[in-house]
Amino acid sequence: MASGERSAQLNPLGAEFQAELGTISDMLNKESARGAVLVATGFVEQQLRDVLVAYLRPGKSSKELLDNHNAPLGSLHARIEACYALRLIDDAIHDQLQIQRKVRNEFAHMRDASFEKDRIKDLCDNTSHNIEMDLPRKEKFLMACAATMVLLEHIRMNAEQEPLKDISFIDRSTSD
Repeated sequence: MASGERSAQLNPLGAEFQAELGTISDMLNKESARGAVLVATGFVEQQLRDVLVAYLRPGKSSKELLDNHNAPLGSLHARIEACYALRLIDDAIHDQLQIQRKVRNEFAHMRDASFEKDRIKDLCDNTSHNIEMDLPRKEKFLMACAATMVLLEHIRMNAEQEPLKDISFIDRSTSD
């Protein structure tokens, strides 16, 4: 581990998250390639939001950053970059999220998008998370999204176990 890096404890995932992941998997298997990519990355985006919520101060300010119309942290790209800038995700997760975002954008904005298009093939062939199985690109992409969601859930859970503390440089105590 490089200097300055921290190691997160990988605790067992909660039953609720595991059940949700199973439901998502069942749903994605029924979708077209376009639908599966858009839905899977939508769940990844929600998981990024949940990570940010876990580390942000509760209240109106955080909600406005994440959820309001034109929220600064309302897009997938902004959430990825915020988690990375705050050191909540490492380089490897950041790179995988960027690949997933780019594949999502191809399917969202290109009418003829498919896993057989060169740009999407190249992106999908660069997914990692140790998914070396000889799978069709759609399944490999969906497995990479699921692996990312699991890692993000561990990061969110870590925030619950070790919440950030408020820092005050002003002594507000009153002395008699």
